Amino acid sequence: MGGSSYFTFDGREFAFRFDIEDRVSFGRILRELLDWRLGQYLARGDSDWSGDLVCRVALSAGGNPILFLPTSPGSPTLPHGALQVEVDGQPMEAVVVKSAINVVRRPGEAFNRLPDVLHAWFGAGAGAPGRGDRVRLRRSANGTVMEPIGTRAGQIKGLKLWDRYLRETIPAPFDLTFSKAIWNVGFVVREPNLFLLVSLEKTGGNTNHQYVDHFVSDREFSWQSQNRTTPQSKHGQMIQDHRTKGLHVHLLVRPGRRGPFIYCGEADFISWEGSAPITVLWRLREPVPRTLWSTLNIPND
Repeated sequence: MGGSSYFTFDGREFAFRFDIEDRVSFGRILRELLDWRLGQYLARGDSDWSGDLVCRVALSAGGNPILFLPTSPGSPTLPHGALQVEVDGQPMEAVVVKSAINVVRRPGEAFNRLPDVLHAWFGAGAGAPGRGDRVRLRRSANGTVMEPIGTRAGQIKGLKLWDRYLRETIPAPFDLTFSKAIWNVGFVVREPNLFLLVSLEKTGGNTNHQYVDHFVSDREFSWQSQNRTTPQSKHGQMIQDHRTKGLHVHLLVRPGRRGPFIYCGEADFISWEGSAPITVLWRLREPVPRTLWSTLNIPND
């Protein structure tokens, strides 16, 4: 329309700005479209569900794990088609068909990431007979969150969110042994876990490089890898594809060069730039509480 609006409204009448040559045919097409949209809306049933909707993980005919929606009387229903969801802090699109969700993909992509997501959450046996893997669809202020229920594969409950831990006390809850040679660095790989041990205040006299690692917001953290890490390297691929590889990234941050680290929980890859080193943007699964904003230099705006 060359930048002009398709419609006009003078306070009383809503009308098209363009001429319609065949008004009869146009009316039929418009009526068909309205009837289809109305039927789509009515087929949603209780689409304004406010509680949790719990799905069962089971294998499809092709052997991949998918989500089966609840079928008990009184259970909320979902409209067929695309459903915008948040998965591990990332925007995704779930496809609802009849009584199941069989596809989860990134916006604009065709690749189905649902099997990878479920394997990352529950391990290689996700959805196998005899298992009780469950996924919850939870309504939040920002939309619908898809999340696992119960213990994830490789998840450790020993570290408590926002508690403080000295470097040598971090490995034990993961059934690991402390060694200075391994744990005295900022990036520790102990599959299925990756540990980011970050001191916000760096050593050295150049103040421009003292805060390379920093919080961008209460849920986003900018982190710089080791100098030898490239996007194509083994560690680079672990960082970018940690969810599909079933790896859990644990972020521990301390304000200075000494003392205990604050456990900030698991983080998920958002984006990166550069090479050797790489600057990675991570998203926390839980926002930093305001009581720690000053300690961790969280920006107020």
